[in-house]
Amino acid sequence: MTGRLITDHSSPEEAVSGANDVVAAPGTEIPGSRGSPPRDHFGGASGLGVFAAVGAAALCLAFSPKVNSVTFTPKVAVLLLFAAVGIVPLARLVRTDSLLRWPARAAVAFLAVALVSALVSPSPNIGFFGLYLWGTGWLFWLGAAGAFAIGASLGPSDRRWLWAGLLVGSVGSALVAVFQIVKNLQTPGLSLFDGTQADGFLGNPIHLEALLLGGLALVLGRACRSPLRWGAVVLLLAVGLEFTFERLAVAILVLLVLYALYSYGARRGGTFALLIAVGYGIAYLSGGSGLGSRVTSGTSETTFGVRLRVWLQGAHYLLHHPLLGAGSGQLRTAMDSTATLSFYQHVLVGRILTDGHDIFVEVAVTTGLLGLGCFLIWLFGAARLAARCGFLGFAAAIVAVELVEPLNVAILPLAFLALGAATAVRRKPVGIPGDSARQLAEQQGVQTPSPHPNHRVVAPLARVTTVVAVALALFIGVTMVAGDAYMFHGTNSGPGRPFNLAAAKDANRLLPYWPDPALELAQIKAFDSLSRVSVAPADLAAARQWTSVATSRDPR
Repeated sequence: MTGRLITDHSSPEEAVSGANDVVAAPGTEIPGSRGSPPRDHFGGASGLGVFAAVGAAALCLAFSPKVNSVTFTPKVAVLLLFAAVGIVPLARLVRTDSLLRWPARAAVAFLAVALVSALVSPSPNIGFFGLYLWGTGWLFWLGAAGAFAIGASLGPSDRRWLWAGLLVGSVGSALVAVFQIVKNLQTPGLSLFDGTQADGFLGNPIHLEALLLGGLALVLGRACRSPLRWGAVVLLLAVGLEFTFERLAVAILVLLVLYALYSYGARRGGTFALLIAVGYGIAYLSGGSGLGSRVTSGTSETTFGVRLRVWLQGAHYLLHHPLLGAGSGQLRTAMDSTATLSFYQHVLVGRILTDGHDIFVEVAVTTGLLGLGCFLIWLFGAARLAARCGFLGFAAAIVAVELVEPLNVAILPLAFLALGAATAVRRKPVGIPGDSARQLAEQQGVQTPSPHPNHRVVAPLARVTTVVAVALALFIGVTMVAGDAYMFHGTNSGPGRPFNLAAAKDANRLLPYWPDPALELAQIKAFDSLSRVSVAPADLAAARQWTSVATSRDPR
């Protein structure tokens, strides 16, 4: 334990537990880092660990064909629970003696800047909740921070549960992708994106791409050490990844293979590369030939040309609004405020720019330089304190995709959840008693937290805070999903009844923070005015009134 310490990507115990612990080399081994894993692999987990595992799987797989957005509102409801449960762990990280307090404090500072930015924006409600079908407002960032704090608070047994939850979400999404390609159904939630690409239950193939790449990074060490045991998982993830027909995945896969070759040698790393190649081959022979056509038909103008223009336009907006930006989740406001006609001539017809297609551009434009500075300290400060493990690989793969793709209410919180767990691997190793763990962590420059002197007073307050926050999150989440279900029935009432006015009014009452339900009412009244023999002035007036309501909720 006094030797030079290294952190292995995937220790033998991690092949089962996913805890990915510190390994001493050479010399006396740390207990639990070698030999047979404990029999009770998933025993002793806390409620927080179980929630992290179930929540991670739910973020990947939550959907409903009976809501208007199919995937959006069910996942936002889960994200709100991460925000509520993570408040107390985040507060504890801020006050801990560990070096992790600095990234945690940066996260809190970022949340404060983002909240002020949302409140002073032209549409505070949009800044708080985010755009409908997008949801990257302040609550989104609160959920990401909560997920990070939850991951950083997990012990060894809890991390085994989290690893299993991430694996279930990744493998389950890959299975859904295979089912979509094979069956090609037209059912909401199961139909192919644009009729050709698999998207799982994530609403867009680029988000499925990020998740499956994260899943491959999560099991990379296991697959290299035990290809017979984990080969089928790698094959399935590779097949699902090919069915997304996304091109960026190829570049990131090359990096993963190079890492496997560097860390595990030519034989083991080559086996990992071979498994991925076989998976892509199986998908291609099964009808997944869309990737080749997308690669050959894609041009720099349609891929990075528009992205580059968005980034330059975002930089132009930031120069004029450097402090707080446009408001959380409101990059569209920035684009509409400064973009010229020549800029929109290069955007596909009918597309609205609601995301910067780069996580740092998105943060900078919507929260200003203050928010960007806090965010960078949070992200890279945590990465610096994280162990080199499967959790860190999962987070890194997703963030790599987010460098050129839109944010998502499920994908980025999962990355922060895994990043937090990677820091916990270093702060709370497996199989080491409390005093030894503290000494080991201090040798790595990481101090373990000491008990708070007022723990007896703080603990009840923390429980009350969590209960109240969870109750509020459940209320908002349930009403959000119910309102979205009414929106679905408002425009899907069956043959002969294309609209349902009563359902649309219920949706508007349950979703007062978004303009979209009011716009649906305006469309219904406009349709009623045209379905009569002569135009009904009262219906037209009602349509104008509901349009004004929608505009008041989002003036932009």
